[in-house]
Amino acid sequence: MKKDIFSSLLALLIAACIHAQPLVKADAIALLGELAPPPATLAQAYDRVYAGGNTADPHAFYKPWTDKLERIAKEQQAIAEQYYRQNPMGYQAPAATKTKASPQQQAAMDAATAELMKKMTSDPAFAQKFAAMSEQEQHTYIAELLAEKGLKPATGQANTPAEMPAGSDHDWMGMCTELMQQSVDASQWSEYIALQQQYADEHAAINDWVSTEINKLPMYEYGEYGHDHSPEEVKAVQKAGLEKHRQAAARMLEQSLEHYALYVQHLKEQYTPLNEALKSVHYGENYAFGMHYQMVMGAQMTMLQGLNAAEQHAADIAAEAARWEYEWRQIQ
Repeated sequence: MKKDIFSSLLALLIAACIHAQPLVKADAIALLGELAPPPATLAQAYDRVYAGGNTADPHAFYKPWTDKLERIAKEQQAIAEQYYRQNPMGYQAPAATKTKASPQQQAAMDAATAELMKKMTSDPAFAQKFAAMSEQEQHTYIAELLAEKGLKPATGQANTPAEMPAGSDHDWMGMCTELMQQSVDASQWSEYIALQQQYADEHAAINDWVSTEINKLPMYEYGEYGHDHSPEEVKAVQKAGLEKHRQAAARMLEQSLEHYALYVQHLKEQYTPLNEALKSVHYGENYAFGMHYQMVMGAQMTMLQGLNAAEQHAADIAAEAARWEYEWRQIQ
């Protein structure tokens, strides 16, 4: 009988409910392909960012795309809220299986099930370690857990569940863990941050040059207004300075476009494995992810957040380029 209890607990611990566990139907790679890259020239940046007049709005150009992403995010939020309303503990309790356990033994099994399921969903490192265990290692671990609850399973090979656990046909744990780890890697931004600092320093140096050149200009008597530089001569220096700013901005835009292209390629490589797997199961329409559902849902949310960051990156590049084109046009 104890072998049956052990087998039943093993089935409970590694098999989640068989009901469909849907996700929002969002092809992250397709959405990334629909996102327009930053403008290629300062003039294009100006037309995009200042389309409404003298007020800069770098996100207006992307509004149809961001509206679509927002609708998807709201749908995902609704799915997540429904999930947590139905599963306040943060995981779906597996369906009960028939056992020969006494009420006391069943209570101990239920306690062990809840404890392990909670640990599997709250500690990704442990969940990955448990999934990588051999069947015998899983038996040993569960035997120790049962012992803590007052049960000692019989020695020997336990019966194995008749059905494979839900979601076991894909390596959801591995794909989600890899994606989450890559998403927090900030090294891809170090080059762009250095680029921003380089040109911030260059623009500051140009401003210093303008101040120095203006101070070199002769002073003129303006009657009761006192002495001052000639407005025409000052404007000429300012125009020369803005031309230098404009040239620097064009060089920065060219380098920023190179970084953006690499960034998008990085996202494609990062998202493709999980994205293709989600498409293959029709985003859980008639599919159960089992114990991996919460992790997959979180990974999909991470992809959507990454898409939003890509739009922000493109808009920021456009805004910086348009800024100097706007200043240059204002003084002409």
